[in-house]
Amino acid sequence: MNRSTMNRWIPIAMVVSLLVLLVTNLAGDAYAASPGYGMVNLANGKPITPLTHTAAGTPAGVTDGTIENYWMSFDRGAVGPYGFYQTLNQFTIDLGQSYSIGKINVWILNAMAFKISSSEDGSTWTERHSYDWITSSGFPAPQTPAPATIPADGAYTARYFKYEGTNDNWNEYAGVFEFQVYEWLAARRPRQISAGSRTWPRASRFSMAPVSHR
Repeated sequence: MNRSTMNRWIPIAMVVSLLVLLVTNLAGDAYAASPGYGMVNLANGKPITPLTHTAAGTPAGVTDGTIENYWMSFDRGAVGPYGFYQTLNQFTIDLGQSYSIGKINVWILNAMAFKISSSEDGSTWTERHSYDWITSSGFPAPQTPAPATIPADGAYTARYFKYEGTNDNWNEYAGVFEFQVYEWLAARRPRQISAGSRTWPRASRFSMAPVSHR
């Protein structure tokens, strides 16, 4: 390639490079311009450890990304507030790493009460939410496949979650259709684009000095 041809391609290459930087910058910051929930279900496909025995379905159905599958157990717990032995349904989920938690969606199945706890190490647990269907409102009835949404909005970080559900009738199973976790994405300052020795804010206009051809 002679010098004349090279000089013609230099400004084109610079423009293309700057455009690539701009598009990458805009795409990377678009979802984080303001705080909000991530789009990815962090629990999807993650390992689940059952703490009670299987009565129907499989534990993997809780994190398979669909409410068409489920898991139920039939372990007997203590006598509940209504005079019956409670049916227990309990498990833990490992997200693989710690995240800032945005919200939890859980599709309960035949459970009249549940508690959700989080942990960073899988040993020390902090209760994040408890719910009793009999005494509360705003969540679905035990056999309705609709999610209970529990917002956290970045209030804590966690790698592990524990779910403890109960049914106050010993003659019935207790279970879960699906357990989902979404990350909390905090707002980020707009990045700057650097090219050579100059730096432009993301919103700046670009100008190119004319290049002489020999």
